[in-house]
Amino acid sequence: MRHANTVGAVLALVLTGSLAACGEQPAEGEAANTPAAEEPAAAEPAPAPVSVTAGWQEYTFDDLKLAKRFPAEPVRAEGTYWEWPHTDREPEVVMEGPATTLTASAGNIDYVVTVAPRPERMNMGASMMGECAYLTEESGVEQRNLSAEIDNGNRTVYGHQVTVDLHDMSGRMTNGCYYENGNFYIFSATVRPENANPDAPEAVEFATSGRFIDG
Repeated sequence: MRHANTVGAVLALVLTGSLAACGEQPAEGEAANTPAAEEPAAAEPAPAPVSVTAGWQEYTFDDLKLAKRFPAEPVRAEGTYWEWPHTDREPEVVMEGPATTLTASAGNIDYVVTVAPRPERMNMGASMMGECAYLTEESGVEQRNLSAEIDNGNRTVYGHQVTVDLHDMSGRMTNGCYYENGNFYIFSATVRPENANPDAPEAVEFATSGRFIDG
């Protein structure tokens, strides 16, 4: 009797191994030796970019259809858009006409917004931005030439961002060029040589941020 029980036990082990090899599940009450599959780790969301100008004050200019953050209250001046700074070229697409500038400085960085109302040239908006990028390139030694986008809440506004080391050695200039609501805009930040970081993030963010006001 003891021999028969031993043979039965051996047969049971062989049968269980054969079932497992065939991919069949063991009968109820038998132990499953297959380890549980591990759940894939959930991907963590990428951290939101930190705004280096978040502490600046936003100033609203309804007549310019623009709200913009500055490190200090900007000085407003009215004039004529006709000659491109740092070159002897006159813009041919935007053309000579009225323009407003908003200027402020902080931390050896000069911030300038130029607004040239050109509602009669809406069909030339893309060419205006292209001319702005081209003339910026001519102002110095090109470092970056990228597309730019501004989240305007209900839509995205696209433009050009160009960075150059100015020919006159007065610093590294980053220009953001946009056309929106009938206005041609240049958001310009020049990091002077006295600043230890020519790629100061404040300058790049200034050139690629703002809020365009509909109307």
